[in-house]
Amino acid sequence: MLVAITVRAGTVDDHRAVVSLRYRMDTEDNSRSSSPADFAATFDQWLDRHGDAWEFFVAEDDGHLIGMLWLAKVPRMPRPSDPSPSPIGYVTAFFVEEGHRNAGVGRALLAAMNSAADQLPYETLIVWPSERAASAYHRAGFHLPEELFERPILPS
Repeated sequence: MLVAITVRAGTVDDHRAVVSLRYRMDTEDNSRSSSPADFAATFDQWLDRHGDAWEFFVAEDDGHLIGMLWLAKVPRMPRPSDPSPSPIGYVTAFFVEEGHRNAGVGRALLAAMNSAADQLPYETLIVWPSERAASAYHRAGFHLPEELFERPILPS
């Protein structure tokens, strides 16, 4: 029996599972620097301090989380011509388990995020995509900016 993938806004009940997804996401590309339990404690502390600025979206297969995508709301400073400017959205932590990649899960996560962002609305969404994810973002309406400058801070 084929189970349908469900994509929805994440909730506090998903925090344990997204910690695991975040750990696996990082360790796919980097050597492990902490244990899963240590990372879970670090992630919990981060959520306590910063969680209100973030929303996230999850994909699940038969109750098991298989993907996630995070969106931070970055408030913008008021100006005389616009006392309540729309925020900027910072997109990050886009991950789909390897066994579910290239099956539309990432596309569904991006569509859910774009729909939520359109409802607020955000001024713009920004992302620094990995090579692997760049084409998915492009298909979801992201493109190279004409007005953005970046100054990376290099470790000393």
